[in-house]
Amino acid sequence: MRRATRVRGAAAAASRRKECMTTSDALDRARESYGRLAWSDAYAQFAAADQESSLEPADLELLATAAYLLGRDDDSAEICGERKAAASDRTLASFTPTVIA
Repeated sequence: MRRATRVRGAAAAASRRKECMTTSDALDRARESYGRLAWSDAYAQFAAADQESSLEPADLELLATAAYLLGRDDDSAEICGERKAAASDRTLASFTPTVIA
């Protein structure tokens, strides 16, 4: 089962509470919740933001950590894989090969 399917409930709940919130606001709240060690809130808010647009690798790491701390080991492992893929894609996208003549 894809992570997007598993987190749909958490994302929907956070979305209902914050219908007028922008993705940036959602991320700010998610990071604040994470900083307060409010893992359930952080997970729901990061998941909601991830549904709106793909999270940056650093935020994916926070989402994975919150998932792990909530006992969502499968979600955490899947998110870690996505973080590694996103970081790898960024590295490859910024890579400029050197041509040796």
